[in-house]
Amino acid sequence: MLYPLGGCETQPLIDVRNITLMNVTSHSGFLPPGIIRGNATNPMDDISLIDVKITGWWKDMGWSFISEYAYGESENSYPDPHLGKESERVFELFTVPNAIEFLEGGYALAIKDHTGILGWETLGGIVVWALGMALKGL
Repeated sequence: MLYPLGGCETQPLIDVRNITLMNVTSHSGFLPPGIIRGNATNPMDDISLIDVKITGWWKDMGWSFISEYAYGESENSYPDPHLGKESERVFELFTVPNAIEFLEGGYALAIKDHTGILGWETLGGIVVWALGMALKGL
């Protein structure tokens, strides 16, 4: 499974209900906070995030959870998992606008924080790769 880098269909025949994450803390993760994906014909329901706090370099770019067709509540949690009506969309990483937005945000963050040049070189490589994938889709 390489989502959102590659296809990963959700299973409409499996119910995902009554899931709670409580008192979870994560600092300085390389990847964005997480993926919460339900199926359009069988969405996830009663998902609860209580006192879940996740931080990393991506927070300065305004990134959050990738949430699709997931309903529930979030209490005292960061970032917002976007549960509910706003999760009724499909995240598309490899589009030209997303690649350009990622590049602009990464550049602005690199200018703001000059530490960790190796991390920024790696991130720049990922941006070039993602832009190439987006252009192949045109």
